[in-house]
Amino acid sequence: MSTQTPESGPTEVPPISKVPYASGPTENPNATIVPGQMRSDRQEIPEPFTKADADLAETLEAQAQASRSAFAPMACQYFWPSPHIVCGAILDKYLSLGAENSFLKHPINVELSNPDGIGSRQEFLVGPIYAHPTAGAHPVVNSFMTKWGSFGWEASFLGYPTTDEIVNSDGIGRRQHFQNADIYWHPVASPGANVIGGAIRDKWALTGGEGPGGLLGYPITDEIWVGASSEGRMNRFERGVLYWHPNHGAWPVTSPVLDEWSTAGYEQSVYGYPVSDASPNDIGGTFQAFEHRDIETPRSPVRSAYSCIDVALSTAQDSGLTSGFQFGCTPFGVTVTGAGGQNVFVVPDSEEFNQAPSIPRLNNSTIECDTMEPTNISAPSLNGPRVSKHVDLCIGAASSSGQVEWSKEFAFRVANILDNRTNQRVETRVTTLGFPSRTFALTYRVRQDISRAGDRTVTEKTLVNSGTDTNPAYSTYNTPLSEGKYFVEVINLGLEIPSLGYDQTFGGLRFAIGRYTCSEYSGSGPGDLCQWTNPIDDHT
Repeated sequence: MSTQTPESGPTEVPPISKVPYASGPTENPNATIVPGQMRSDRQEIPEPFTKADADLAETLEAQAQASRSAFAPMACQYFWPSPHIVCGAILDKYLSLGAENSFLKHPINVELSNPDGIGSRQEFLVGPIYAHPTAGAHPVVNSFMTKWGSFGWEASFLGYPTTDEIVNSDGIGRRQHFQNADIYWHPVASPGANVIGGAIRDKWALTGGEGPGGLLGYPITDEIWVGASSEGRMNRFERGVLYWHPNHGAWPVTSPVLDEWSTAGYEQSVYGYPVSDASPNDIGGTFQAFEHRDIETPRSPVRSAYSCIDVALSTAQDSGLTSGFQFGCTPFGVTVTGAGGQNVFVVPDSEEFNQAPSIPRLNNSTIECDTMEPTNISAPSLNGPRVSKHVDLCIGAASSSGQVEWSKEFAFRVANILDNRTNQRVETRVTTLGFPSRTFALTYRVRQDISRAGDRTVTEKTLVNSGTDTNPAYSTYNTPLSEGKYFVEVINLGLEIPSLGYDQTFGGLRFAIGRYTCSEYSGSGPGDLCQWTNPIDDHT
């Protein structure tokens, strides 16, 4: 009889080595749990399932196989190691996606009826599949599920999904259609996914949708109610907005028209809702019709006389500025600013042209300007290295009772001076005599003129002219050293007169002073100077 030395001890049985998990039904599944002989004893179990889940799933597979006729279609199926059965339309969709090998992975519960008593759903590891008798069965996952759920899932206005996720034409973004609206997603433009539907969706599709050639790009907000009485709807997009009104339909608004419309207050401004698409005008800009007043940009000077004061009064009334206001009239239109800082810019309508002013032109020393005489921008004038324009404006203020307290003419000259290749100058000179002490600020930008590629801004600066005299003020800017064609464009004016309590920014006033060409800078001296085009082209 052999003896066992103290060192030898009993021999340990090595553990059974498991093979990696492989999808598919269990081969010859056990109908009852047999320790050491289950699939879970031979094969690794993917998370989050346990050995108990896997063993139960195997026995359920065996029971299902035993109860199913060899000639009957497979109406339901288990997917080891999940013990949850998948049936019907949801099973068909799940199998078409790749079942447990798809992005959904394994089922984590059984099919559940939805609260409406019509549809159903089943959860998988990555998301659910929703089924409806007429909408079909479709998965909804990730950002789409989050956005859909934020509205109330199938009980919301969106209804049930009618498609799976679809890759968009750009190969980056995705969309999913629902019964009553769509959800769009893009990793940069719309990472949270956004809803778009109805007439806005239809109009958006006509403009090119999210495609590379589309006018607006991806939606970056959901569709929301707008208007004083929530009568309208809108979506914001990468490159603009799209507004709908029951009486006017759905129309997109993009820059530069959008810049002016948004500054005025969108649909609650004096313009109201858009009523047409934008279209090119006869000055190389854009025209768009709105409910109350149209917008045209870049602004061409108003070619007919109008009453500055009458337009200012009617604009203040339309905008609800009942606590007094200031105004400024330019060749491009009228800016009205309320006591609370609300700023409105309008262009006179044709009905307001050539109308006699309501305020008699008496010898009233406080009313200096009103119609015909005050607003003008001259043609560009060339004098050596200098091109200049003369600008005449009319400014004023009204009391809370709507009575105009005063109006004054304000005139200035602005020039661009090419007397140095690398550093050019912009000059302003107030030409109105006897004007009160003021601070006059002019913002301009230098732009490179690039054919068919838009205008490229080189720099932007503000030139301040203060005091009471007519001495000039200067601002210097650097000209690019590369060859090119450039121009200076005035984009904003501000005027403050402390003694009159006047502080106004003039909307819609944008004009160029003239284009010039520069050769490649060689540092050789006068030969490098930039030259004005001949004849002078003011680019407006």
